[in-house]
Amino acid sequence: DGTNAVYKLTQDILDKKKEELAKGFAAIEAAPGFIQAKNPMKLNSCLRGSAFYIKSDMEAISRGLNEDRSNVAFAKTREVAQKLGELGAHGRAKNWPQCDK
Repeated sequence: DGTNAVYKLTQDILDKKKEELAKGFAAIEAAPGFIQAKNPMKLNSCLRGSAFYIKSDMEAISRGLNEDRSNVAFAKTREVAQKLGELGAHGRAKNWPQCDK
């Protein structure tokens, strides 16, 4: 619940997370080109560099300042993180039809 947390989420931190999230999404936008070119190494590097930050930034933004983990946006964040992980796994396995989904 965050009552004894050393780290408190503030509006400034949320704004920074939004900026970082935009950069992460910009990096992810290159993924379809790597899938089309069937380049697992570049796809993997694209996803690894961005996916962790996208996940943590989306979780912080979806929780908001009241640290609500029970809302729909937080659940969607977890779904997006799972899909990015699956995309990376399919790319490493060169399972290109699954990457296109």
